[in-house]
Amino acid sequence: MPAQHVTVMKKPVLIYGAGDTGIAIAEWIRREFTEQYYVEGFLDDNKTQHKYPIPIVGSFENVEAFKKLKLENIILGFVLPVEKRLERAYALKDKGFTFPSLVPHYVQELWGVRIGEGVLIYNSIINPKTEIKNFVGINAYATIETCV
Repeated sequence: MPAQHVTVMKKPVLIYGAGDTGIAIAEWIRREFTEQYYVEGFLDDNKTQHKYPIPIVGSFENVEAFKKLKLENIILGFVLPVEKRLERAYALKDKGFTFPSLVPHYVQELWGVRIGEGVLIYNSIINPKTEIKNFVGINAYATIETCV
């Protein structure tokens, strides 16, 4: 009997924020999450084009059009101010968008770590029984501990 191959469909994602952080996330996806996701484009409220090969395809004002095109996965690629980030994240969530988390594969396998949606963990240590809520970004060389 011939071996069966399972084809995993890559999910398209939009990165909200086309600045340095958004571009770094696109590169991170290309390097480490290429089998799960591909970047369809950037959303940015600043219409200025960047020199990255993936274009800015829209903004917060016209985001509903992407939902109709079945582009429902958004990764938040802008950092500050945090209040605006959360406001936009929850507004998009209310419109039915989803937020993949980019987390190293070994983190979720560790001893009861729970990860919310829209979480970005880059090159960090997450200790056992830690719960990380929605829309949290953890940058390189952080150690996240919990008290059980």
